[in-house]
Order: sequence, then structure tokens, then C-alpha cells
Amino acid sequence: MSSNLLEKSKLSICPGIYCGYQSNSTDCGACQRGYRVNNEKICQLCNEPLSLYNFMYIVFMALLALSFHWYFVNRLRKKKQGEFTFVKQTILYFLSIFEIILAFIFTLLSFPPIGKLTFNTCQVKLFSDFYPIFHNPIVNYRKKLRCSYEVVYPLYVHRQSLVSLLLKWWQKV
Repeated sequence: MSSNLLEKSKLSICPGIYCGYQSNSTDCGACQRGYRVNNEKICQLCNEPLSLYNFMYIVFMALLALSFHWYFVNRLRKKKQGEFTFVKQTILYFLSIFEIILAFIFTLLSFPPIGKLTFNTCQVKLFSDFYPIFHNPIVNYRKKLRCSYEVVYPLYVHRQSLVSLLLKWWQKV
């Protein structure tokens, strides 16, 4: 880290709990995706392993998407009772499971470390980590400094990818 950045961070502290200095800049602002502000108000890379709680959250989101898939399969069965057999319904159930698993694997492979079935995360430290938009500081009562970013990286991204799967199914029915 450059000495200019350290001198800048000592001279003017970033306001707010989610604003920080990036390693290549002396401007105070939001950290990049996959980074989090440390105690010195410098953005550092999130390299903590996934906790059991975070894993269970992602599994819950996947099961929620799967339950919506199955709901729409049942809705389709009720709509087309005559031409919708038990075999077709079972095939659609297994295809929805396969689609969720495949989307989960491709999502894991696309996040750093790229090409591995693991990913690093920023651990949750405060309840406000889920809602950083409500903690944007106002400098000199005039300018709002936008420091909102995905603090609980990558939990929201996985939720959004699962929601996009639901939107695809919603348009089919």
C-alpha cells in the first residue's frame, strides 16, 4: 500500500461506517465488490471462508427457488389436466432440481476464486451490514456520500441469481 494513501487516511478520516479508501485511490467512497472496510477505513479483500450460517442462508434461497418451481409445475398441471401425465410432472420436478443445482454450480464457478467450487465471503459483523444504504453519511449537512455496496458479499448476488431463475419461470406460465 502506498504511503500517500496511508497519509491521506490519517489526515481525513472517511465518514460513516461503510466508506473507505480503495488501494488505488485517495478518494473516500464505497468499496468494490468483494471488499470491505476495515478498522483503518481502508477497503480490504474479503477472504474469509463461508460460515455455516451463510451456507444455510444460500441453501434456503435455493430451496425457496425450488419450491416456486414446483408451485408453477403444479399450477401448470391444474391448467392442463387432460394432457399432463404423472410422468411429465415427475420429469419437470427433476428438471427443476437439475436447473437449480446447475445454476448454483455455475454461479460458484464464476466467483473468485474462479474455477473452484468454493468462494470467499465478507462475514456479517453488524445487523446494519444487510442494509448499508441507510447508513450513508451526509458531509457538512449538504452532500450525501454514497457508500452503499454489498457488505455481506456474495449473499445478495446468489439471491439475485435465484430470483432471476424465478422470473424466467414466471414468464413461461
